[in-house]
Amino acid sequence: LTISNPAQLGFFGQRNHFAASSYISKTDWLPTFGVGDLTYNVWALSGGYNLTDDLPLQIPLSVGVGYSKIDLNLGQFIRTNSNGQETGRFRAFEKSEQFSVGLGIDYFVELGVGWNFKKIVSSLSPIGTEMESGSGRAEPSATDFGIIVQAPLFDILKKAGTENVSILPNIEPLFNLTFGYARSNMSDKLVTYIDPAQGDPMPRNATIGLSAEFGIGAKV
Repeated sequence: LTISNPAQLGFFGQRNHFAASSYISKTDWLPTFGVGDLTYNVWALSGGYNLTDDLPLQIPLSVGVGYSKIDLNLGQFIRTNSNGQETGRFRAFEKSEQFSVGLGIDYFVELGVGWNFKKIVSSLSPIGTEMESGSGRAEPSATDFGIIVQAPLFDILKKAGTENVSILPNIEPLFNLTFGYARSNMSDKLVTYIDPAQGDPMPRNATIGLSAEFGIGAKV
C-alpha cells in the first residue's frame, strides 16, 4: 500500500512496529497471452514508532519507514541479424526499489504525509542493433508524494468537550471521513536507453480519493 500512497506509513507508526509482505510465488503477468515467463513479484518491509511519549508536551507524532521491491520479468528474446539468423538470446526485465518514509500526527484529525524515493532499472536489451552502440538499459529515479487526512467526526466532538455522543449506554456511533492524494513519478530526468535525444519523460500520475465509514461500536 505504501507504493500507492506512502502517507499510510505515518498511520502505520501510530499502531504498529513491524510488518512484512510478499507474494508467495511469482505472479503471471498478462496470463491470457499464455507466455509462462512473463511474471512479476513484489515484497515489502515496513516499520514504525509512535513518538508521543518521547516528545516534549507529548506531541502525538509517529514515524514510519519502509522498503519495497518490484520485479517484472519480460521473458526471453531471440537476437537476430539483418539476414534473420539467430546470434544469441537474452532476457529482458524491469525492476524498482522504493525507500519510503512517512509522518503521522493525531490531533483532532489524523494527518499523514509520506514520500517514496525510487530507483528504477529498465533492461530491454544488453546491446543495441547492428547500427547502434550501447545497450537498451535505462536507470532513472523518481519521487512519489502522498497525503491522507482522516476525520473521525464523533471522536472530534468528544475531544471538543461534547460529553454525550452515545446512541445507547456503551454504544457509540462511528462516522469517519478520509481524503487521500498522491503524486507519483515526480522527476525532471528523461528515461534514456541509447540516444539521449530520444529520451522520454516518466509517466506522472495523480490520484485523489474520498471515502466515508459508518457504523457503531462498543464503548470500552
